[in-house]
Amino acid sequence: EKQNVARLPKREVQPVAPEPKVEREKELGHVEVREREEPEVREFEPPKAKTNPKDINAEDFLPSGVTPQKALQMLKDMIQKRSGRWLVTPVLEEDGCLVTSDKAFDMIAGENIGISKHILCGMLSRAQRRPLLKKRQGKLYLEVNET
Repeated sequence: EKQNVARLPKREVQPVAPEPKVEREKELGHVEVREREEPEVREFEPPKAKTNPKDINAEDFLPSGVTPQKALQMLKDMIQKRSGRWLVTPVLEEDGCLVTSDKAFDMIAGENIGISKHILCGMLSRAQRRPLLKKRQGKLYLEVNET
């Protein structure tokens, strides 16, 4: 039900006057403005000892050797095992396929340099080894071997 606004009592309007800056400063007291301290300037420090390039492992500075093909094969294995670090949602069985979320592609792309979600989707359309992995409506479908 609607209220009849005409019968409600009128509100008292309280005028709000902005306080002058001087009065506000009296209430707060004297406020000091701090001067900024100059940041300490540090000279460039050369490395203490040179390292021989032969002593550095290639794994320390090169990206991991996972190719998109290898990543898809690893993902297929994880889906078949129904567990793995790239699987975000549980693996369900629907119409002869194992189904999981395509968020796994985001996990792969985030973990491996040089592999993007776009590249992985492109690899699905190219010739794949069985079992086939397909992407539809935000889900990954892996055909189950019937043998």
